[in-house]
Amino acid sequence: MGYLFTQILPSLQTLRLLGNVTDFRKWLKNQYDIENSSQIFEGYLFAVRCCLNSFLDGISNDYQLKIKNDLLLERAIHEMIPLHKIANSCEKTVLLKRINPFVKKIIRAKDFSELEKEIKEFQRVVMIIFARINKKLVITKPKTSTKKSIAEKITLINFAHTYLIQINNNGPVGNFFNPMNATWEKENRKNYYLEGYKYALQYLWLRLLGSKRFNKSSLIRLHLVDSWREYKYNEENPPDNSIFFEREFDLEKQNNLDSYFWRIKQEIIDKLDAKYKLPVYEIESLLKFESRKYKKSFYFSKMLNAEGLEDPFPHLSPEDKILNRLYWYPIEVVNARESAIHFGIPSFNTMLAGTVSLHNEEVSNFKKIVIVKFIHPSSNDNNKNNYSYGILIDTQSAAGHYNSGWVIYQNACGDYSGFSGSEYKATEALIAKYKRARKIEIRVLVISLKNFQEFTDRYTKKQEQVSILDQNKLIPLIIQASRSYCFELFTYSLHVIFYKKRFSVISINTGKKSEGGEKDIILENDNEIKLIECKLNPNNQNWEEVIEKVRRKLADYPQKDKSYELWFWYEPSTQNEMILKERNIQWVSVSKTRGEPILKNVDLTQLKYIMQEYDILQFSKE
Repeated sequence: MGYLFTQILPSLQTLRLLGNVTDFRKWLKNQYDIENSSQIFEGYLFAVRCCLNSFLDGISNDYQLKIKNDLLLERAIHEMIPLHKIANSCEKTVLLKRINPFVKKIIRAKDFSELEKEIKEFQRVVMIIFARINKKLVITKPKTSTKKSIAEKITLINFAHTYLIQINNNGPVGNFFNPMNATWEKENRKNYYLEGYKYALQYLWLRLLGSKRFNKSSLIRLHLVDSWREYKYNEENPPDNSIFFEREFDLEKQNNLDSYFWRIKQEIIDKLDAKYKLPVYEIESLLKFESRKYKKSFYFSKMLNAEGLEDPFPHLSPEDKILNRLYWYPIEVVNARESAIHFGIPSFNTMLAGTVSLHNEEVSNFKKIVIVKFIHPSSNDNNKNNYSYGILIDTQSAAGHYNSGWVIYQNACGDYSGFSGSEYKATEALIAKYKRARKIEIRVLVISLKNFQEFTDRYTKKQEQVSILDQNKLIPLIIQASRSYCFELFTYSLHVIFYKKRFSVISINTGKKSEGGEKDIILENDNEIKLIECKLNPNNQNWEEVIEKVRRKLADYPQKDKSYELWFWYEPSTQNEMILKERNIQWVSVSKTRGEPILKNVDLTQLKYIMQEYDILQFSKE
């Protein structure tokens, strides 16, 4: 399930329909006698923004178009760092920055006339690239009887249903965070947008379905909704701790936008599922991107050239510069000048050598070991410097788990004569050795020691804090031991509710030969078997072994129709995501849902609390 077919192309094709400003205003006038309303305009613009944010999120995560990504952008996206704070270090960052001016002009439009003008310019420069890719390189797979035009129309229906009708805490699901949209919508603004948004969505569904089909659906009342997601529950005092709260209301009594997700599912989606004998959300599996004919330079040309783009790094604050060099990973600080002598440069050199020797490219998120060097110019001698060093701990290679972070050796040495200078030379010699062997990446920042210490001092633990940490080591260990089991039970419960009509038997099974009581969720009826494999963390797996094991399990069942899904709590790394997609494996990452129907309106608050990490504990002063 690639982003090209689920977000990039559908979001732009939806924008083409929705962005016909003249036709929308004509329809609004004829149907409801509304014109020149600033509130309608703002809500309509919000719908356009949601399409753009879905497109930008898709571009940020896509791999099929082979636009080069790097760790800096990947981490910036993960940490929701805005685009203007990211260096032009890879093709994908450059592409996003080339697109950014056109997006900005659209979202800053003051009225319908200006918006129509800017959408047309976006279509002329940006959308045309993807229209050509779709026309020349997207085909239906061999032995598929469904026409490309029909498959594409269904992907648009699925996009509108999943990303524009379904509501989460930031408004529509399609209002994704991305490097150009890294902030939450304010509640008062979101409520203001609803009036225009509901008319925009009603117009879109009319265009998608045609007037005959549209007029037979409940969508003719979509303009009457009075909230985004305020449900009228059956219980007078609905329980606060229910994770399946969508089961506690009568659909007929609802008048919120989110409730139309269920109406559309019943009236449109379920019928399409039955007609094409394939779930609508899997319809893109009928389409194929002809990657062998694709030439990145032909389609994107100057859009990937950084020439003329300003480098934002010199304009960042000292703190932002440090965080940028650290890829926004968490840090621990060793104050080398106030620690025992072996905790300084000798400790750094030992850790560097050990980390390099343990590095395993097959499981690591990092192609090379990453180190950082902070140069602190001396206030007494312009030709001399003090140095801090850091190493990004490759926890997957070292211990098989996911949460990497930095160990920083603050003010570890200087390039003076004597003891400090000899330590500096020993470290630089070791770094040079590994650099020649192409085993490390080194990131460098010149920053005053004062500014650096102001940043790192907040991470330096006092002795009494270390003592408290020692006493509490058992807490995260106990929680970690129960996380997998909680996740398996959660996934099982979810499938029991969602698939109770489709499958006659839904069970949770512990394999006799599995290590640690590993459980599978099995859904079956006379003709079909579906196996759900739960993996808390997808980034410490040997995927060849996992896939082969699942296929062997399926082979034991007599049903003709066999399928499987992988469920994770954590997100797959870019490398693992590519492996899964190349093998056409269906997977769900629960901690970052992408609008999967089974997770619709599921409250993850309690599960997130259980899954949260305990790497950094905050201490209040006595």
